[in-house]
Amino acid sequence: MSIDHSVRPLLATEPSQRRRRARELEFRYFMDQRGRQHFNFRQAIWLDRAVDMAFTRAYSTALKTLAANMLALALDEPARTAFRLAPAFSRECLMGAPDKAWALPRSTIESWLESKRRCACALRVRGGRARGRSVRRQPRAALKR
Repeated sequence: MSIDHSVRPLLATEPSQRRRRARELEFRYFMDQRGRQHFNFRQAIWLDRAVDMAFTRAYSTALKTLAANMLALALDEPARTAFRLAPAFSRECLMGAPDKAWALPRSTIESWLESKRRCACALRVRGGRARGRSVRRQPRAALKR
């Protein structure tokens, strides 16, 4: 995993910078007539040097790289956290997106992360067992008694 720290946006102070920053709160993608993919943000994280981020309909390293970049930029999370959350984010949020173009607000990504945190807290409160999982089965000899 490699990280380019130069692309992290600075805090906007002037009105024109604030308007531009507001537009940056929405992550956009579109495919042009030649089939090339375009994003409104630059890639800062590479999970594999040979694979650029890309939107794909199937789960892939390119899609996971796209998810890690979006999470790192949107949530100001460390790259390790973004890398850890990328598989779930790509499956739950990106794989169902339209093929030609989409826009994903930063607030949607923040809400998704908050739901993940609530689920993790609920698991800790219940003692680490997820709902629907069965308790370890007893051997058949113990059940016959």
